[in-house]
Amino acid sequence: MRGFVCFAVLTGLPTFAAADTLWDQPWDGHSAAAPAQQFTDFLMFTTTQFDDFVVGADGWTIDHVRIAGVDGGDPGSNQAVKLAFGLAPGFHVQFVTFDGVEAGGDLHFDLGGYYLAPGTYWISAWVKRPYCPPGWLKPPTLDGGWYGWLRTTPVTGGEECFHNPGGAFGYGLCPVPGSVVYDSSADQAFLIEGTIVPEPAGLLALSLGIVPLLRRR
Repeated sequence: MRGFVCFAVLTGLPTFAAADTLWDQPWDGHSAAAPAQQFTDFLMFTTTQFDDFVVGADGWTIDHVRIAGVDGGDPGSNQAVKLAFGLAPGFHVQFVTFDGVEAGGDLHFDLGGYYLAPGTYWISAWVKRPYCPPGWLKPPTLDGGWYGWLRTTPVTGGEECFHNPGGAFGYGLCPVPGSVVYDSSADQAFLIEGTIVPEPAGLLALSLGIVPLLRRR
């Protein structure tokens, strides 16, 4: 599972409206990337990572999610770019997915103010594309179409989980802690931006302060 080379080409970055930082796990500058890809030609190798984050007591409305990654192939071969939230790690327990775009090796998702209630969630993201370019009869030796999600340290909360439901990498069919697959524990690098939802009591106080002002006008 080693040998994922870390690189990025900064071109064609999309623009998003400014928002507050809700959760930030930046790349540490040295941890390697982990596979995050649905392989349409080698389904048993389909793999991605899952990492946890905590929504505070007020809840969040999420505008934008950025996944820090590297591309070892051709982004033009992407058939889909996906983001998912779940209550536990694993492909089969996600409760919502979103479509996004890849730019400069990162994955970007515009969620348009999607609301998450307080609690602990697991995030995952991946690209869907074949490993071999069209017309190849066997996998290329160096420049096959893999995508990697950058790992990072230190660990916040629980470490990331690795899931290869087809079992091709030999770690079983269920999610396993990343430390089982890699040399040490780590998180995944990602950024969530949006707005903290005010408490109902705060909204009530705000409304009570605005009503007298409106009456005076």
